[in-house]
Amino acid sequence: MSDGVAVQSAALGLAHEMGHAAQDLDKLLRTGIDVEDDNLNRYESPIAGQLGEPTRKNYNAHTGVIRMNNSIHYRTAHSYPWYQYWYWGKKYGVDHNALPLPPLTYFGNNGQIVGPPAPSKPGSIQ
Repeated sequence: MSDGVAVQSAALGLAHEMGHAAQDLDKLLRTGIDVEDDNLNRYESPIAGQLGEPTRKNYNAHTGVIRMNNSIHYRTAHSYPWYQYWYWGKKYGVDHNALPLPPLTYFGNNGQIVGPPAPSKPGSIQ
């Protein structure tokens, strides 16, 4: 984002592109409107708000691309508290959804955890 700290998730990027598809279905792409600002106002910003992700003030409010570790990983910007005066005016980022998901747990017929199933051999019947 333009603050140099916050990062939207790839999932929100997909929502932005799907907003353009909705604009096309509504025949808004050929009307001469600013499609990017319309997309931000009608689709991207409301979805970002629902997900708790940072929002852009305008379409060009970003500084580049940052690699995140999954499609729902995003970063919000926060200001340091007043008592950390040596960081005055600087921001730090807090990552959300950055941890890998725990491995799947499988339960046997008796309710005990049995772990993931073993991979099958080629040609075997399951």
